[in-house]
Amino acid sequence: MNFRTEPALLDVENIRDYIMRDLKYYAKRLVEKVIEVIHKLENFLKLGWLVPEAEEKNIRELLFHTFSKTLF
Repeated sequence: MNFRTEPALLDVENIRDYIMRDLKYYAKRLVEKVIEVIHKLENFLKLGWLVPEAEEKNIRELLFHTFSKTLF
């Protein structure tokens, strides 16, 4: 797994740790899905939607389930 920034890695770890308090299986599954998306992004840099509120045109977002989104 290759996170571009240390803060991104810490964010994923914090989300995992929070979910693990109650739902260990789902915490593990969420991290697996994030890793899958990272691998897709290595080959498809324009995957996702442009973020209208972002000033940079290379910032895009992906949706995870109905409760979260990922900006990259």
